[in-house]
Amino acid sequence: FVNGLLISVDQRVDLSLLYRSINKEYQAVNGNAFTENTFPSNESGIYAGICIRPTALLQLNAYADIYSFPWLKYLVDAPSSGRDFLIQLMYTPDKKTELYSRYRNETKQGNTSGNNGVTNYLSLIPRQSWRTQLSYMINKAVTLRTRFELLWYDKKGDDKENGFLTFLDCIYKPLLSRIAGSVRVQYFETGGYNSRLYAYENDLLYNYSIPQFFDKGFRYYLNVKYDFSNRVSCWLKWSQTLYNGKLLIGSGLDEIEGKHKSEAKFQFVINL
Repeated sequence: FVNGLLISVDQRVDLSLLYRSINKEYQAVNGNAFTENTFPSNESGIYAGICIRPTALLQLNAYADIYSFPWLKYLVDAPSSGRDFLIQLMYTPDKKTELYSRYRNETKQGNTSGNNGVTNYLSLIPRQSWRTQLSYMINKAVTLRTRFELLWYDKKGDDKENGFLTFLDCIYKPLLSRIAGSVRVQYFETGGYNSRLYAYENDLLYNYSIPQFFDKGFRYYLNVKYDFSNRVSCWLKWSQTLYNGKLLIGSGLDEIEGKHKSEAKFQFVINL
């Protein structure tokens, strides 16, 4: 059962409410819903959000999400619960500039690390993050975008880790042009996998990419689209991650020797 409600209580204030209750027995291979879990199963919770526009230049968004999992999950060997809070302020002084800053605080239950007992027991694991992003349109064809993000995992616990990520994007998308593309240069540094960070990347047509980053290194990618005609187009993406001080990347069949991880994608589309 999933039930939601959207309310405009004022010209400048919108509210949203959503309740979901999905049994652990429910399975939907290709299903999707508003859930904390990746798949809609084994979850119940209530979400409340608000959007306030005090002026034409400012917008304040916030939400609270309280949820529980009636049965076991990956790395959670008992029924558990969690809560997620976010607040974001967006400033758009003109049509060319957009600046926002957000703070997120999430606390979940998980298996206690370092437990040597026969049975695992759960503990609360807090995770906070702060992100600031600025986008500026130089002209109708070129847009620059930069982001800074900090993350604190289990800040006052025994397994505390910190994470940092920053990148600079240049997006080229002129009107009535055969070619368009984007390029990114990025730096990331985290204390480990628990403090990993995510960043959306432009990709090929009908594809999306939100890779995770941990350890320490640089990344760059180039994504280009070219239209040969109204019916024939091609996309090309080249990306590379360079880790500091690593001799092996990945594990098992995905293991790569060295400290560079490269990826190339190509797509050719013909509209009949």
